[in-house]
Amino acid sequence: MTAASADSVSPFFAMLRSSFAELQRAYDDLLSDLQGVVFRAMNVSGSKAREIIRFRAGVAVDHAVDSGLRAFVHHLSDDQLPDVPWIEAIATLLAGRQPRTWTDVDRTRFDVALAEAQPKFPTP
Repeated sequence: MTAASADSVSPFFAMLRSSFAELQRAYDDLLSDLQGVVFRAMNVSGSKAREIIRFRAGVAVDHAVDSGLRAFVHHLSDDQLPDVPWIEAIATLLAGRQPRTWTDVDRTRFDVALAEAQPKFPTP
C-alpha cells in the first residue's frame, strides 16, 4: 500500500464508521420524532405529556364509537407499556405497519392518519 492510498483509506473508514453510527441511531430518532409529533398533535409538552394524553384518552374512551378511533384512544390511554413500545403501538396502528419496517410512504400514512384522528380527540 502506498502512502497516497493509505491517506485515502483512512478518511473512507472514518466516513463508514460515521455512517454506521447514523444508521444505528436512525430508528431511535424516528421514534423520538413520532412521539414529538403525537405530543404536538395532542397539544401537550413537557415531562407529563404522556400522562396528560393518557388522562384525556381515558375520558374519551367511552365516547369513541368509531372502531378506529376507539383503538387509537385505547393505545393512547395505555399505562402499562414503556415509552418505546407505546409509541411503536400507536405508530403501527396509524400506519398499518411496524415502524421498524417503514418506508417514506408509511411515514406519510402515519402523518395523515394522525391528522385525521386528532380533531376527533379532545384537546384544550
